[in-house]
Amino acid sequence: MAWSRVRYLDHSFLRVDVTPAPQGRLATLTVRGIAESGGEQVDHSTVARRAK
Repeated sequence: MAWSRVRYLDHSFLRVDVTPAPQGRLATLTVRGIAESGGEQVDHSTVARRAK
């Protein structure tokens, strides 16, 4: 990708954590890129939404 500021050229896997919430509270979904070698987090993103 020509537009990417950072490139990770090794293998990794995704860890997805979902935190449900009762109505009116924030539920979250967090996605993390975990390096195959060493297990360190190489990237992450969290999305939050108010539960209906």
